[in-house]
Amino acid sequence: MVRKIKFKKKLNYDNIDPGIIPVEEYDLLEKNIVDMMTYNTFLNNGMVRLKEIIDEKTMLEVPIFKTINDYLEILKKEGEIKLTKIGNLPPKYVKEIYHNNEIKEGLIEDGLSTLRNELDSDGVVVARVVAEICKFTKIRKNKLSLTMNGKKIMGDRKAFFREVVIAFTNKYNWGYLDGYDEPLRLGEIVSYTYYLINKYGNTLRDTTFYSEKIILAFPMVLLPLKTEKNYIQTREDQFNNIYRLRTFKRYMEFLGIVKFDSERFDGKIMKKQLFDKIIDLTPINRIKELNFKERKKDGIEDLISHLNPNQLSKFNRD
Repeated sequence: MVRKIKFKKKLNYDNIDPGIIPVEEYDLLEKNIVDMMTYNTFLNNGMVRLKEIIDEKTMLEVPIFKTINDYLEILKKEGEIKLTKIGNLPPKYVKEIYHNNEIKEGLIEDGLSTLRNELDSDGVVVARVVAEICKFTKIRKNKLSLTMNGKKIMGDRKAFFREVVIAFTNKYNWGYLDGYDEPLRLGEIVSYTYYLINKYGNTLRDTTFYSEKIILAFPMVLLPLKTEKNYIQTREDQFNNIYRLRTFKRYMEFLGIVKFDSERFDGKIMKKQLFDKIIDLTPINRIKELNFKERKKDGIEDLISHLNPNQLSKFNRD
């Protein structure tokens, strides 16, 4: 039963949809919004979408898009490229892409390592993989070239940009390069991270601030993590490490929408201006407004405004 609270107006609790009531564990978002956030980031019915109008200059500020664009431009110019014996891009193209783009490797930039092949650059590796996922490229007899789809989409910048960002978000395996065995599918709940970054990202914060909120909202994310007694890290620590690397370092930073400060071991992040140029969260605000109107109609909005978060949480549970 829903917890009954005395109030001036008699309420029919059987007719109240608990999905429209703010939930403490969801950072006071309503459950119906969080339910609509999963599995559909940047899709037409999603709560987090790409802005309808994004100019080409802004598109090219997105590091992973510019890297893929440069990669395809090379293929367009060359017609086809003969790969190395192990299937990699020849070093001269790797160096051209790497030096003309923002996605850098710390060891190379510090002079502690040398850029020799594409495996030395995460940006080049990811660009090739995403382009392949999008079916922009093909390999025949160890020669790399553009597909008909790749040639066509380069002329439609809006479609090109959308396809790259959606594939990078929903189809690319974020754990591809990190060496962790844990099958955490963080892309499925990344819309909630977008919501949190939009709300709190104007202040530089530890990544643990966000990972703790994710664990509170989606406690099941801890289930795949190690629990052996002799394992040095807690599940929460393991999750923060993987979440920090996959969501912030290898995803949002590749999109150029957060600034990642890795001076500290656990890292700090902050929202960049590019976030507001390309990310559209207005669907969240629209549903929040509809929920508010529904609560007013049901006579529970004034009641909710007098409850603290703990009471809200109890009120929302059967």
